[in-house]
Amino acid sequence: MNKVKLANIDEVPEGRFLSCQAEGKKLLLTRVNGQIAAIENRCPHLGLPLSKGKICDGAVTCPFHGSTFDLLSGNNVEWTTTFFGIPPVSYTHLT
Repeated sequence: MNKVKLANIDEVPEGRFLSCQAEGKKLLLTRVNGQIAAIENRCPHLGLPLSKGKICDGAVTCPFHGSTFDLLSGNNVEWTTTFFGIPPVSYTHLT
């Protein structure tokens, strides 16, 4: 793995994102309680950008479907089943 400078430490904000790019990937930097977090600017669900997501309590919420991800660990905090607030169409399989 190569080391790549993304920003000066004093440029990384608390509670909002700094967008950058490295090795062809769009990344987001932020601080969570003073710790620097770096994530790829794409939701693991549909690949949509997280840059417009809301940061709260050290997690980012996807602006498209509402799933929440911990910014320091990357773990899913809350997985939702909606897209733009609309639940998916359900169906019954007939046999």
